[in-house]
Amino acid sequence: MTDEIVTEGDNVKVNYTGSFKDGEIFDSSLEEK
Repeated sequence: MTDEIVTEGDNVKVNYTGSFKDGEIFDSSLEEK
């Protein structure tokens, strides 16, 4: 992580992984390898 501050007009990229309580992943912004 970085200490950079986002300000209005900036573009940001966020990686996420959505999973159920049992650990099953239902969505992700990362490509599987």
